Amino acid sequence: MSEAQKRKRESEDDSESDANEHFSRTVRLQLVEDDDDWCPIIASSPGLAFPSDISLQIYKKKTGGSVLSDPRIAPSGYKSDPVSYELLLHSTSHPKLDFIGKEEEANQQPKLDFIDKEEKANQEPDTDYGLKHYTGVFDPETGTLQVIPSRKVTLRHIPRVEAEEMSAQAAAAAQQRSTVNAQRNELGMEFGSRRAKKAISANVQNAIAPSQAQQVAAASSVPEKLDAIGSALLSDAAAANKDRPSKAALQAAVDEAKPRPKANLDAKIAADVYTIENLVGEDVMKALTVRDWLDCAEKGDGIQTNSKHVANRLHQVATGTKKDVQKLRLLKYIETLIIFNNTLKSGKRGTKAVPKFSELKEKLNTSEIVVSRIEQSFSDGGNVGKWHSDYLHTHISALALIVDNFQVMTADLKHDLKLDDKTVVQYFRELGCQVRSASDGERIKAKMSKAASAGLKIAVLKLPLDFPVQRPPGRARR
Repeated sequence: MSEAQKRKRESEDDSESDANEHFSRTVRLQLVEDDDDWCPIIASSPGLAFPSDISLQIYKKKTGGSVLSDPRIAPSGYKSDPVSYELLLHSTSHPKLDFIGKEEEANQQPKLDFIDKEEKANQEPDTDYGLKHYTGVFDPETGTLQVIPSRKVTLRHIPRVEAEEMSAQAAAAAQQRSTVNAQRNELGMEFGSRRAKKAISANVQNAIAPSQAQQVAAASSVPEKLDAIGSALLSDAAAANKDRPSKAALQAAVDEAKPRPKANLDAKIAADVYTIENLVGEDVMKALTVRDWLDCAEKGDGIQTNSKHVANRLHQVATGTKKDVQKLRLLKYIETLIIFNNTLKSGKRGTKAVPKFSELKEKLNTSEIVVSRIEQSFSDGGNVGKWHSDYLHTHISALALIVDNFQVMTADLKHDLKLDDKTVVQYFRELGCQVRSASDGERIKAKMSKAASAGLKIAVLKLPLDFPVQRPPGRARR
């Protein structure tokens, strides 16, 4: 065996011998009697965060022993009974609260006179009942463990109520008893029926009498000075509401969750609020083909479409010296979305189901890129609920604004989407539009009679945007 291994073996043997010597050491137990000078205190504060910078004053009260326990009275040779005492901790350092700590007797269950028999039977047993607490101090030099009896104290807090406030409440109560209402209540309690007496008792128990400070403040228009309880409640409310979001933040969160395309709130002109890149996308725009429409327009043939909104705008966009191919593709996309909306089937729990991909592609009559993008954007795993349905309708409304230069007659979309006037108008309002009735000139331009255009609405997108504000619900009528 090498010298290094020998030294390692010797060091291990020395450490084992030291450990055995340490654990084989005898510990001497010494019980220190509780005298009148001092004793350790174990304090608990259930349901209370006790401040660390508050000092407590200690008070003692003798609770045991006989008269002969006094050495001045007891005869010579008499062994007096041990004198027990009760501890009380008190502090008035806090500006609004008083702290009081009391101990419960170790061998006596606390009296709960305010609990009825049924609640006492159902009450869980106290696990601390009958326990005695001790504090141990170990001296490693002498090997002595001193065990000292300790006192268990429970800390409570009480709002500080001044004597002036109590007298003011008593004066207010006396003044209230002298009013006509109090006299009428006294007559009702004296001569009324059982039902009337019960109602009067309930009103009296639930009444909150105003304090004298409140009456003086109401008479002199001077702000009322809060008492200790009111100040404590206000400070707790301020701490609880410190991280509460503001009204503007809540409104922004509500607007963000609404089923509508995201608007550019920093736009300087109406054309930058909703853009083609955000509503459609570059890849989908390239996949939309309008060559058949252009060929029919050049030949003067009619263009077949299932949308009244698209049909009323095709001739103006597809003919003329300046053909707007981009708007033609937007009209193609609007027609595709309207067909998608009308091909949805009835689903489970009030939702609508998207047809199979092959069937959907055949009905939309467009490329797979467009079909996949529509299915992903306006459905959730093949199901179209209320949120996705509104999201689809607001997209169609935003695309119609771009095609019509941000001023749209809502009648055609109402017909294509099979909606009522109120719903279509609400979709345009969610986009920030201002909706008004059509003028006579607009009615004549649309070639509509006065009777037919009675409910004709015009949605106009202009800056600043006018979004609906989320209002709190009104109070229910009793």
